[in-house]
Amino acid sequence: MQNVESIYPLSPMQLDMLLRSLQAPELAEYTEQVRWTMQGPLDAAAFEHAWRWLAGRHPVLRTVFFWKGLDTPVQVVRRAVEVKVETHDLAGLPADERDARVEELMRRERRGFDLEAA
Repeated sequence: MQNVESIYPLSPMQLDMLLRSLQAPELAEYTEQVRWTMQGPLDAAAFEHAWRWLAGRHPVLRTVFFWKGLDTPVQVVRRAVEVKVETHDLAGLPADERDARVEELMRRERRGFDLEAA
């Protein structure tokens, strides 16, 4: 059981979320998107470091669900997870093209969670 910090049963609400997500993953019912406009230069390395720190500090960000082949689904908290930060530099684009790219990126991200990944 490498990389396992804890194993818990799912709460009734988590079980309902799991079942709904498995039945209709395209609905992304429990997904909320937020976007910010940042001014000035971004220190991408510091930004990524901050997300890694958050994942290390908050178990919910390292939690995955297991249900395949199990009688009762469980949530597993990983000791460590890989945090990937994807960046897109749109600063040089005309405003209308930049807005279209942002909308396309948000549309692509508006999907259900991969419940087997933290």
